Amino acid sequence: MVDLGLGYEDLRKVNPAIVLTSITPFGQSGPYRDYGADELLVYAMGGCMSTTGIRPGAPVRLASESSSYLAGAGAAGVTLTALWKTATDGEGDHIDLSMVECLLGAPDRKILDWEYRRIDEARIFAPRPLQNFPCQDGFFAIGLARGLQYVAEAMDQRELLEDKRFATGSMSSATVVGGDVEYAAELDTIISTWTMQHTRREIFEQLQRYRVIAGPINDIVDLVNDPQFQHRESFVPIMSGGQEYRVPQRPYREIGIPLQPLVDPPTQGQHTQDLQGGFDRERRHSVVSTPRNSRVRPTIHTDQVELPLAGIRVIDFGEAFAGPYCCTLLADAGAEVIRVENIHRMPANQRGQPNPVPPYLGYKDGIPGERPWNRFGLHNSHERNKYGVTLDVKQPRGRELFLQLVSMSDIVVANFSRSAMASLHVEYDDLISVNPELIMTFISGYGVDGPYRDYAALGSTIDAVSAHQSLRGDPESTVIDNQHSYFSDTITAYTAFFAVMSALHRRRNTGQGILLDMALTESMFPVIGGPIAAYSATGELPPMRGNRDAVFAPHGCYRSRSLPPDPDTQRLTEDRWIAIACRSEHEWLMLTRHMGREDLREDPRFRGAAERLLHQDPLDEILNEWTERHDATELMRELQSAGVPAMAVMPDSELFDDPHLRARGYFTEIDHRDAGRYRTPGPIWRSRRYTPGVRMPVYCLGEHNREILQGLLGVSDDEFVALTASGVIGEAYADDVKAAHR
Repeated sequence: MVDLGLGYEDLRKVNPAIVLTSITPFGQSGPYRDYGADELLVYAMGGCMSTTGIRPGAPVRLASESSSYLAGAGAAGVTLTALWKTATDGEGDHIDLSMVECLLGAPDRKILDWEYRRIDEARIFAPRPLQNFPCQDGFFAIGLARGLQYVAEAMDQRELLEDKRFATGSMSSATVVGGDVEYAAELDTIISTWTMQHTRREIFEQLQRYRVIAGPINDIVDLVNDPQFQHRESFVPIMSGGQEYRVPQRPYREIGIPLQPLVDPPTQGQHTQDLQGGFDRERRHSVVSTPRNSRVRPTIHTDQVELPLAGIRVIDFGEAFAGPYCCTLLADAGAEVIRVENIHRMPANQRGQPNPVPPYLGYKDGIPGERPWNRFGLHNSHERNKYGVTLDVKQPRGRELFLQLVSMSDIVVANFSRSAMASLHVEYDDLISVNPELIMTFISGYGVDGPYRDYAALGSTIDAVSAHQSLRGDPESTVIDNQHSYFSDTITAYTAFFAVMSALHRRRNTGQGILLDMALTESMFPVIGGPIAAYSATGELPPMRGNRDAVFAPHGCYRSRSLPPDPDTQRLTEDRWIAIACRSEHEWLMLTRHMGREDLREDPRFRGAAERLLHQDPLDEILNEWTERHDATELMRELQSAGVPAMAVMPDSELFDDPHLRARGYFTEIDHRDAGRYRTPGPIWRSRRYTPGVRMPVYCLGEHNREILQGLLGVSDDEFVALTASGVIGEAYADDVKAAHR
C-alpha cells in the first residue's frame, strides 16, 4: 500500500478521519512482516497444527480458509471500535492486525500449557477414544464435559456407574491422558456397540434428552437439509455469473429486525461509474457525532479514557468459551468488563477439571493448589482486563444485585440458551425492564428458535454438526480419525465482537437497545461457505484435502530434522515439520533452485501446476526426503529469503521465544495472585492511537466483590458479610462443588 502511494499517511492527508485496517499474516512490524504466507502457513505458526493429525502422518490444518475468516471477523470488530472513537473526535486510525496473533490468543489454542508446565503436547499415534463413534448411518461425536453418568443413563446401562474400571465417573480427555487409557478404550467399545444399534437422529435425540453434549458428524448434504437450519433459513440463494448458489445467511440475528436479503456479489467494475459520478458529493460530511444515549453512570476507574470503549460497561455472564472471549476483546478495546460467576456452578472445562488426576493437566506447575480454579490455564490464558465478581442469581438478593448491575451497564453477553436464562430467572424481559437501552447477546449452540433451541453444545460437537469436521483431515482418512476441534468457540467470539460493536453504533444513532441471537453453528457456516456454495452448484461433495490445495502444488507439510533432546523440559524435539506453499511458477522455480534440483522442472510430471497437482504423491516424497535433512526453523528462513513461502510448524515451546513475536511484544508477563508470574497472550491488534495491552491480570474467583458490590452498588459492610455467609457471593466454590473438583 505504501509503495502504491496508498499508505495510511497518504490517506489521512485527504481524509483525517480515515480508518485503515491492515490484515496481514504476521503484522506490520517484526522480522516476519514481509514473509510470504497463505492459510496453511498461518495455521502452522498460529494454530494448533503441531498437535493435530495422527502420527506418523503429517500435522493437518483446519478446513477451508478458517484463519482468514477468523481474522476478517476480528478485523471487522476492531475497525468498528476505531470508528467508535473517530466519531467522538474526528481523528482516524491505522489498525495493524496479524492473522497469526488472531489464532494464538484464541481460547482453543491452549497456549499456556508450555508456560505453565514446560510440556509440549505430543501428537497421537491412533484416534483418541471417547470422541467419535460409528452408527448405523454415519458417525457421531460426543462431548466429554458432563461425565459418564448421563451417557450411561441415556444408554440404559446404569451398571457402568458401578464398574470399578470407570470409577472416576469421567469421560474427559484429561482422564484418558491421565492414566485410564486402557479403560477408556474399553468404554469406547461399549459406547460404540450402543451407537451401532441406532441412527444418528435417534442418538442425537436420546443423548440430548439427558443433556449429553453430542451431535452427528454431518457432511454438507446433511447440513443443508437439517431441520434446524431449514427452520432458521441459514442458507439462502444468490446469483453470480448467471449461476444460482446457496450460501450462508448472516451469522447472527437481531431479534425484532427482519433479515434483509443478501445482495448478489458484484461483477468486476459494476459500480465504477456510480462512484465516479457522485459518491464524493453525497458523502462529504462530518464524522463526529454525539451519542444519543448519554446516561451518566458511575465508573470504577477513569484512567483509560484514551481507549475507544472507555465508558462502556459490559456484563460478562458467559461460560466456556465464546462469550467470555468476546468480552475479552471488548475489554482490550477499553470497555469496563465485569465477569459474573456463581460459586455454586463451575463452568465446564474453564475453571478446571472435576476430579483432577495426575499429572494434573492444565494447572500451573502441575499443582492444583488450595484454589485450583484460580490456577487453571484455560481460564488464565484469555480472561485479562476484567473485574471478577460472584453472584448467585437464583437467590433473591443475588438476582436483585445482578439486575442493579445490569441497570448501570450497556451490554450483557450470556453464553447460555434462553431456557437456561429462564431457569436462572434473568430472562431478557427482566433485563430490559431495568435497562431499555441494553444490548443483550445470547450465545448458544443453535440459536433461540428451531427444534434444537434447547440442545446442549460445545465447540467439539459444533465442529461435527456444522460439517467442518467432515471437510478437514487427510484424503485417505475418515472423519472418525479427526480429533475434536473447538474452533467454533473462537470464530463465534470474534463474530459476536463485531455484532456487539454494530449494535453499539446503531444505539448511538437511535438510542435503542437490541437482542442479538448468536449460534455457534451459524458462526461456522461462513468458514465453509465456499464448499457449501460449490456443492449447491455442482451437487458434488468436496473432498477432504488435508494440507493440499485445489490449485497449487507443492502445498503441504513435510518432515524435518529432529532437535537434540532437552533433559530439563518436555520440549518437542521429535516429530518436527515444515509447511511449504508454492503458489506460482516463480516460487516453484525458486524452490527447485534452493534444493539444487532444477531437473525437477524438466520432469514431465512436474512441469506445470496442472501436472504437479496430478502427481502430488511422488512430489511430496521427493520433498520429504530433502526437508528431513534440515532444521525446520533454519530452512524456513532460508526459503523465505529465497522467495518461497514456508513456515516451521511451531510447538508452544518455540512461540514464547520466537523473535517475531518478541519484537512485536505479543506476550506480556503478569503477576497473578494464585498462579504467580507467567507470560500471557495479548490483544490481537495494534493501533496508531493507543495501546490495547494487558492492563489487568486475570481475576481470581470473586476477587473484585468488594470493589463492585460496595464501591459500585453501595452494599454495606454488614450486608457484604451476610451475602458471604448465605452463599450469594464468595471467593471459593461451595463445598459440594469443591468436593466434585477434588
